[in-house]
Amino acid sequence: MERRFSPNYLSLSPGEDDKKWVAEITGPDPNFRFKRVFLPEFEPGLYEIHDGLYQIHGLHPGITPFKKEYCMVNRGHMERRVPYGSVIEALPYIQAYEPQRQERIREQITYILNQIKKELDHELVNEDISYMQENLQDLNDSQVLTETLSQLLKRKDSMIKQYQQRLKNYHHYWD
Repeated sequence: MERRFSPNYLSLSPGEDDKKWVAEITGPDPNFRFKRVFLPEFEPGLYEIHDGLYQIHGLHPGITPFKKEYCMVNRGHMERRVPYGSVIEALPYIQAYEPQRQERIREQITYILNQIKKELDHELVNEDISYMQENLQDLNDSQVLTETLSQLLKRKDSMIKQYQQRLKNYHHYWD
């Protein structure tokens, strides 16, 4: 499956405080100024980022540390140290981008689910995964979608093992 939203990858290691994270700014928040959606790691220390506004904390080899700084990614190019006032000005655009953000996250989830289907290539697994993919359309919040993506990334290997065990038991029962 070809992906419509081409990702860029940012590798981070923990900073002096032993923390690393990437949060996408998705709109205003009455308590914390900005609503931040913390992105999952696709691999240890590796974050998938797209065009948008982020707050980043951690170390990347060869550049100065990110210290909870705002960064704008536009057409794959990252601008660091975006001023607070510029983030405020960008909020209407960030909020207007919510449908595309949701679609992008659904695509990320679908991509991983398709990897699981490809790994196992069995009708029962395909039906189960297709059902999950259909239910993605019911999720209409980037926070919930990102949490779903995070859980899927954490559970992908165990899901494959569970499916393999179920298929083994299925074949044992029917053979």
